This record gives sequence, structure tokens and C-alpha cells, in this order.
Amino acid sequence: MRIFVTGASGELAREVSRQLIDGGHQVTGMIRRPSQTGTVESDGAQALAADPASAAEIERALHIAEAEVILNLAPQRANTLLHDGQGWRHQDERLPQQTAALLQAANSAGVQYLLHGSYAFLYGSQEEGAADLVDETTPVRRPAEDRLFAAAIESEKMVFGNKQFPVCILRIGYLYGPQSR
Repeated sequence: MRIFVTGASGELAREVSRQLIDGGHQVTGMIRRPSQTGTVESDGAQALAADPASAAEIERALHIAEAEVILNLAPQRANTLLHDGQGWRHQDERLPQQTAALLQAANSAGVQYLLHGSYAFLYGSQEEGAADLVDETTPVRRPAEDRLFAAAIESEKMVFGNKQFPVCILRIGYLYGPQSR
């Protein structure tokens, strides 16, 4: 398959790209800056720079890649054990904007499938002391004043609202480890 991976220079996207390439797939990684090209290409993927908030730039990249599938892993950022929050700064503003641009581009480019990486912390949206099992069927309740939580839910609603092609949302946990920047 021809797979387009967003956030291609990130730790999760790099590992996923390597595994897809080992499985015989053609992978194109979307990067923000041309300086990230070497990182993505060292894993065997083709690198294409595009502004993640520009539907036109993403659409151009999707056409060049002849993408059939998009793995939207850009929302996944690695934490360090000494997390200072800087890597997540403004994510609450960027996430809905970038999700909307990606969906618009994908719809125009004839993509066949989208997997959107969201956040596992959305499962823990129950009141304190609730004894109910928390899983993907549990209604999501936004914690007061949590703008990232609200942005993640808004983005999920955009993805599920897309009717042009099948979608999947995968709520992924935080990434930690020695390879994290």
C-alpha cells in the first residue's frame, strides 16, 4: 500500500514507518521542515515537507505520494521524564486546525482510509470515585478548563464526521523512553 504518515520525524511515526517498510509498503512521511528530510529518509521513507495547517500543501503532498492511506501520527509527541510541557505548547490550538486541514486535503486527494492518532487519557474522563469501568464506550466528559482535552475531542468529532472514506481513531498513551528528545 501507499501510506502517508504525518509527524514523520517523531519517534512513534519513525518506528511505524520502519515496520511498514519492512512489511513491503511504500511510505511517505510528511515533515514540517526540509531539515528533517534526512531523519525520515534514513528509515527508508520518502520525505515531503508541508505546513500541517495548510490543506493545499498537504493535498499537494498526498498527490505526489499517491497516498491510499493516511496515518495521522502528528498529534503524538514524546514526553521526557522531566517533562516541561514545551513540546505540547499550543497543541490545543493547533490540533483542530491541523485535523481540519488534513481532512480537507484527504477528501480532495481521494484517500481511501485514515487512522487518526488521539490520546488514551480521554478514557479517564469520569468523576472521582466512579466505580464504572472506563473504556472506549464510556461517554467522554471534558475536565473543566482542560483545553487540550477539548481540542482532542473536537478533532475526534471532525474525523468521525468525515463521510468521504472510512476512518479509525486510535487512542494512544503517552510515549516515554531513552529515544525521546
